[in-house]
Amino acid sequence: METKMKPAKIFWGVFFLGLGALLLLKNFADIDFAMPELKKFWPVLLIAAGVIYLTKNQIVRTVIAGFAGFGLAFIILSIAASVYEIPKTIFSNTKVQRGSHDLVSIKSEPYDSTVKLITLSFDGGAGSYIVSAVDTNLMTLKTDRSNRKFSIRNNISNGTADINVEMAEFNLDLNDTSFANLVELTLSPKPLYENLDFNIGASNFELNIGELIFKKMDLQMGASSTKIVLPQPAPGGSEIRIESGASSIEIIIPQNAQLKMVNSMALSDTRLPQGFKEEGNVIFSENFTGTGDYFLVKVDGGVNSLIVKRK
Repeated sequence: METKMKPAKIFWGVFFLGLGALLLLKNFADIDFAMPELKKFWPVLLIAAGVIYLTKNQIVRTVIAGFAGFGLAFIILSIAASVYEIPKTIFSNTKVQRGSHDLVSIKSEPYDSTVKLITLSFDGGAGSYIVSAVDTNLMTLKTDRSNRKFSIRNNISNGTADINVEMAEFNLDLNDTSFANLVELTLSPKPLYENLDFNIGASNFELNIGELIFKKMDLQMGASSTKIVLPQPAPGGSEIRIESGASSIEIIIPQNAQLKMVNSMALSDTRLPQGFKEEGNVIFSENFTGTGDYFLVKVDGGVNSLIVKRK
């Protein structure tokens, strides 16, 4: 006796086949599945389920179950692809480049030649951040919002500066329609940075520290569009930990720097320079030997787009 396949089995079978085929197609073809408008049509799946339960025609039930399974696969892939664009969409109208006259200087710490080692902790909310290493002072903090106040502590002892920068107050102006507020932090490139710790919310984050040497760096971010320009690794190597929500992350390393990256993101669209190798969730630069000075980067969090480039 011929056994008829149930619509539920057809639905899930086509769903997994369709999702696998679409992901395979995405890996080998330049296709953008980000279609935000598609999410409006998800109730069609409920209509299809109703038709399956109401009709007795086996052919109709089978066909609709198959289409519904493939439709669900396509919608899930579209939503995942759209999430990659969230940080860019949020900040698409945010201009990071501002004239110096638009920035209000908040605090400058004068350079101290006795300081050889620095630990820096920066805690801010949502906004646009630019961090660079071109300051003749020990550090300078600027912002384009006078109602955004930071608490700054700088303790210097035995040649070590412990700098803590924290957003202490932000008064919301309902007449200000700008989502992001620009904060610019410039650091002296002369001392060695034992630890850099950045904790920020939803942000457009530009970390241009190509002239700065550090041992460890921790980045904790919400939904963000982040660009990181790295220097040569410190003697003995440099370690970077990145935890983020839905993010677009671009990491630029020096031409000859060695890199080992552990990517533990839930779902990641990764683009690497030619010659880089992937072994499971671990990425190695083409010149990685496991000895000498190299970057160890650990990335964790939600869905993201990850790009690695060489200068």
